[in-house]
Amino acid sequence: MSNNKLQIQNENENENDTKELISLHNLEETGKNKEIEYFDLIKELNEIFLPECVFVVSIVIYELITMHFIGYQKDSKSNKNQLQAFGFCSLYIDSFLITFIYEFLATFEVFGCNAYGLDKIDLFKTYFRRGYIITTVFFSILIVINYFLAPYIFSLIITNHEVLQYVNEYFSLILFFIPFEVNFSFVMRYLNITGVCLEIVIILASTIILHPLWCYILINLLGLGVKGAVISFLISSFLNSLNIMLLLIFKYPEHRDIFYFDRESFRKWGEYIKFVLSNFLMISSGFWINPIIAYIALWIGSDSCSIFIMLTKLNTVATYFYFSYEATANILVAKNLTSESYCLKTYIQKLYLLGFFISCFFSLIYFIFRGNFILLLLDDKILADSAQLSLIMLAAGTVFEYSVTILIGIIRALRLQFIGNIINVISTYIIIIGLSILLGKYYEMGVNGIYISILIGNITSTVSYIIILINEDLELIKSKVITELDNEQNEEELS
Repeated sequence: MSNNKLQIQNENENENDTKELISLHNLEETGKNKEIEYFDLIKELNEIFLPECVFVVSIVIYELITMHFIGYQKDSKSNKNQLQAFGFCSLYIDSFLITFIYEFLATFEVFGCNAYGLDKIDLFKTYFRRGYIITTVFFSILIVINYFLAPYIFSLIITNHEVLQYVNEYFSLILFFIPFEVNFSFVMRYLNITGVCLEIVIILASTIILHPLWCYILINLLGLGVKGAVISFLISSFLNSLNIMLLLIFKYPEHRDIFYFDRESFRKWGEYIKFVLSNFLMISSGFWINPIIAYIALWIGSDSCSIFIMLTKLNTVATYFYFSYEATANILVAKNLTSESYCLKTYIQKLYLLGFFISCFFSLIYFIFRGNFILLLLDDKILADSAQLSLIMLAAGTVFEYSVTILIGIIRALRLQFIGNIINVISTYIIIIGLSILLGKYYEMGVNGIYISILIGNITSTVSYIIILINEDLELIKSKVITELDNEQNEEELS
């Protein structure tokens, strides 16, 4: 009798164990197959997108405010030359320094979000420390190189001696804004990934509000010209960096240990730098393509160059929206890649479609007001009429510009950057630039040929990226990434 009771007890225990395994399996499958609702997606987007968008837009606002105060100096007879000097330096910094900050930052986003998605907080902090140190070392070297090299480059390009003098004055000081920018960017991104949103927006908004005050005091009252402009930039950057550190230390003390650098912070630098370099062409092309095409447009003719520059400026709002959305997509997809919250495939689809509808809004605005956009900046009816076809191409192309931008973020988050670079090189540097020269110059289509080339290049990239995502095994990618993270955490624990 006792043997029968024991047998029944064992069978009941086995049945309970089986039920627990089944329930755990069902829970895991529910996470994999659960489709995110658009309301929940918008909520997740808002936490990441809002600080990112304000951060990106703040850089443009700083520049516009500073340019306004430089251009309206009452006692200065060289406002135009100072504005040109400011423009040259801003273009150089955006193209060759800020670009690299975003590349190092994007790498931390991918590695950090993968670890955070698996709730490996110690590993997440290790990735922050590693990325922060590598970026600081890299930019320390880059600042020294540019301090001596950039003036020589400017002397080859700029023929106006007064402009060159202002450029050298501005550039020798603006390099010191880079350490503040690196610190703020990394700490902001770290806190943003953990869910901090409103405080970051308040910090950025307060700095934007105060920036005109520094410009007025330094540029207008003290008459420092371009030196006053660069000092105002340094003050705003310093305040952003200081406030984000105060926020980290006093509001979120549990994260203060991200600056407790340990032995793991100095390991696997090669892997980190390799990932940065593998993303180089995908990110840098977004910064470099417009200056290159501007030179092609100037080669075609002055009117073509004027139209291209004005339409590029008018498209700035959409471009920065897409850029912020791309950074947000990179974070959310990388985080969801390793978590079991939602079905990854439908998550990516809805993330893409949500931004697609917004890009259609920009496209519609461009199409409806195509006859008036040029007149906003220049009172030239003939030039405005000749730009209408370009605006139609821009209206159609902005949807594909969005597609390329966000798909690059998704491709990077899935660690498919190698094939992404190949597509980017072909579409950007061969199709867009090659066709712009062919259609714009040799077929005498002018700026219209340039915008047709941009449209064809962006369509090519969009179709190629979508084909890649359709054919990739997302579950296989997920398992590989999780295995890598598990191995690294085990190595860290053993060391």
